[in-house]
Amino acid sequence: MKKIFPRSITAGLCASALLLMLFAFGGCADGGIGFEALGNGTCAVISCDKTLTEVTVPEKHRGMTVVALGDGAFMECRYLSSVTLPDTVTSIGKNAFSGCSSLTGIELPPHLTTVGENAFIGCTKLESLSLPDTVTSLGVSAFSNCKALTSIVIPNGITEIPGYVFSGCYSLSDVTIPEGVTSVGEKAFFDCRVLKTVKLPSTLRSIGDNAFIDCALLDNVELPAEIETIGVSVFNNTALFDNQNFRKNGMFVVGCWLLAAPSDISGDIVIPEGVTKIGHHAFSGCSEITSVTVPEGVTYMGENAFSSCKSVTSVTLPSSLTAIPDHAFSKCISLTSIDLGGAVTIGEYALTGCPFLTDINIPDSVNFIAAKAFNSGIGLLSVNFKVTNGWRISDTADGSGGEVSADLIGDPSEAAFMLAGEWNAKYLFRK
Repeated sequence: MKKIFPRSITAGLCASALLLMLFAFGGCADGGIGFEALGNGTCAVISCDKTLTEVTVPEKHRGMTVVALGDGAFMECRYLSSVTLPDTVTSIGKNAFSGCSSLTGIELPPHLTTVGENAFIGCTKLESLSLPDTVTSLGVSAFSNCKALTSIVIPNGITEIPGYVFSGCYSLSDVTIPEGVTSVGEKAFFDCRVLKTVKLPSTLRSIGDNAFIDCALLDNVELPAEIETIGVSVFNNTALFDNQNFRKNGMFVVGCWLLAAPSDISGDIVIPEGVTKIGHHAFSGCSEITSVTVPEGVTYMGENAFSSCKSVTSVTLPSSLTAIPDHAFSKCISLTSIDLGGAVTIGEYALTGCPFLTDINIPDSVNFIAAKAFNSGIGLLSVNFKVTNGWRISDTADGSGGEVSADLIGDPSEAAFMLAGEWNAKYLFRK
């Protein structure tokens, strides 16, 4: 027989079930905000009513101190225009305010240490933001597509500017990156359309791919002398790229870095005076270059620096350049000779796709040859190792492996045969 319960009993059961669910997940709602207990007398905001227009997060909830905004706490609260946070909050989680397209301003608490990935992504009306000095960590894309953001102060405690963190901030006009920052990530300031000046700290050591690409008004930057790596297309599509003050013999040079060459550059190329570092892909695809001379004093070359330079027949490298990077001269299909200078390491695919490079001298400075550094199967006829003793071979680059016969590696034709065949996918190293 089917039992019919009174409506009041049914409603009571539903309410009890809801309470059980809330306690099961450690949370409860208060003023349109959901909380979750974290232990040790603390809790986090984990959700909110999506129709809220203003929010004041309390310092305490049911005796617990509110210390964090959890992942997605206010995500897609499209009507939310104003938020007040208590001083007790130290962490803002991933996507905490992502998609809050009506949010115009927020005062961040004075003891905040962490702003998570995508925390404010898509807050298109957020105009200004002051990060307290206590912040030591910013997540990837934390402020991406904050299109109205005109200024931001980056705290002194930050050591890394992560990828995409300010990408698409169309109104951001100037940025000072404080001392102590060591890296700027991939596309960190991509498409900041009115960004005109950037001050980089002396502590900066690396800039990621496309970090300032499409910052159309950016016309001045000074690179720190100690910077070690600069990614691909860092300043492409900027006023800086077209500024003739940063051109030497048509090549784009910032400080001591040669970062790019015009695609129609031709003939015999000599690297300009004062250049000590050649960036990733700097000459890649420059099909009219016929020879390359890298002068003494150049100490760094990026990956693919001269890849696919189809007309290059000869390359001369200096003793100051110790590492030939991955893909450095790959697909230079006309290359017939190369002087490796003072190379110590030869990277993966450094000289693959060079079918007319038949003879190579390996100087006594070389102690590491990566897998697939040379062509497999065809091309190589003679590889002359200046030092034949102490070589080992391995399937990995970790330095383990068996010994290589000095007689075998000392025979130029046999060495060429092995490097193009059995040794091609292996690593050679000498201690």
